[in-house]
Amino acid sequence: FKPARFITIMYRLFEMQDKKKGNFYRLAIKPKVFQRSIKKSKNNKFVAFIKEILNVDKKKSNKPSLLATVKDLLTYEERTNKYGLPFITVSRLNTQSPEVLFMLMYRLHIAEDGFCLQSDEHRKLLGIITLFSWLGKGEQRDHSQLLRNIFPTMIKLNPNRFWSWETVQRALLKHNGKEVLTHFPLIEKLKKEIRTIIKNNNGNYKSGIFEKINNEVYSFIGKIFWNKDLLTYSQRNYLSKEYENKYFMLDDTNVPFDWDHIFPHDFIRNKRGITQSLKDWYHSNGNFWACPYEFNRGAHDDPPCEKFKDKGWLDENCLKAASIDKEALENCNKIIDKDSLKENWKTVYEFILNRNLNLCEEWYDQFEIDKLIPESLENEDIKKLFENIIKMMWKEIEEEGWQTYNLSIGENNLSLYFSYNTEDDTLEEDGIEFGIYSEEDSGSKIIKNIKISKELENKYIQYKNKTETGMYTNFTLISYSENSMIDLFKSFNDWLKKFPDNNIKKMATERFHDSIRVQYKKKILNKN
Repeated sequence: FKPARFITIMYRLFEMQDKKKGNFYRLAIKPKVFQRSIKKSKNNKFVAFIKEILNVDKKKSNKPSLLATVKDLLTYEERTNKYGLPFITVSRLNTQSPEVLFMLMYRLHIAEDGFCLQSDEHRKLLGIITLFSWLGKGEQRDHSQLLRNIFPTMIKLNPNRFWSWETVQRALLKHNGKEVLTHFPLIEKLKKEIRTIIKNNNGNYKSGIFEKINNEVYSFIGKIFWNKDLLTYSQRNYLSKEYENKYFMLDDTNVPFDWDHIFPHDFIRNKRGITQSLKDWYHSNGNFWACPYEFNRGAHDDPPCEKFKDKGWLDENCLKAASIDKEALENCNKIIDKDSLKENWKTVYEFILNRNLNLCEEWYDQFEIDKLIPESLENEDIKKLFENIIKMMWKEIEEEGWQTYNLSIGENNLSLYFSYNTEDDTLEEDGIEFGIYSEEDSGSKIIKNIKISKELENKYIQYKNKTETGMYTNFTLISYSENSMIDLFKSFNDWLKKFPDNNIKKMATERFHDSIRVQYKKKILNKN
């Protein structure tokens, strides 16, 4: 950690441990606000909190510190953490994606998630950490909007649900109409797209790679196939054995190895007649590897096999450490040198694309990325989710941009209702409105005369317009899982149980309970 980043994350954790909630979407803290807060903190509680995190007083606790736990969960170790990330990737998390690191620390320290290394749950954790870190900025400056999207899951869900597609589904919510987390395809869809590109590309740039990929897949490829962290992940075993962690610094340039082109840069540098399709991919991961400094000296024009043989790296085990397929490399080497690339470009082109695909496929396989892809639902599918829980006594009302369900509760023309916007994402924070209303004077007067204490005024919001008077609040649907739907209706029930008018509360809760389908009733009403 850089000191300022460490203090920032620790302070946000310190604030959240008492409140268990809060709007800490941005980690940045204004110095004056921080200073005032620390002065108000009695008995140096923040200092005590940091000591607890660092496990300074080991006599009080035999548990490893939070930082040690984070490091153990994330960092590759051949025997104990074979799925882990190379140390260079872990060491840069706090500068490249501190919000993601904060999310992990919150879940470990405050939500008290626990993991067994190399378990399926641990693999999903690593999958979500890499997805969010590598694909979670969208067009944003940082990961703060992603943190905002997932905040409801972060503070509410149990470990099995948080480290799953439910959290990813929230991360995929758009901000101002733009992606926050780049969509990622099923691995079979990615394979199909890449193979189609290879098959159909005839070297004509106008019908080349970029126009052949559909937008969703292209957006993903444009980020992941040039992400060096994916490449170092494929070489994690070699990097772990070859270099001690102390050599890896926080800055990208301070690494103890070179990034070397497998097919030399000089093969295309200032060369005429090289097809644009090959140039587009030449500097992607498929044509790079992390190599020792000494390897990358004095071999600018050598074809790959010649270069690898000369440096003693053509052995299959060495190439495996470099994450290079020996057979594929040798097939290219038979016909490729710096003078023949113009005619035989497609052989190298296929090698680079196939290697990009292989690197990506390993990441998908190790972290079970396919299982983290949420199902995409249309409005009709979302309606079915709601209607699976409620009985036909709820009346459906469709208005432009809104879906509403009303339930008459008898006396004084009072009705329950819940509604959501069908043009925006239903999962948006506070995207579901639930309440009681009346269009008649008798019911309107009752609602209008209810006294709301200051303690409850944010949960029971009174309103009046030309046609009706009511009381409502907003809820968040976490995801489109059945459990999330049940949680939402539990929240409706809890709101009714604390309603500030006893007569309405009794009528409304009884009617609400009767309107829930039998198979969900016990779960929603908090009955065993």
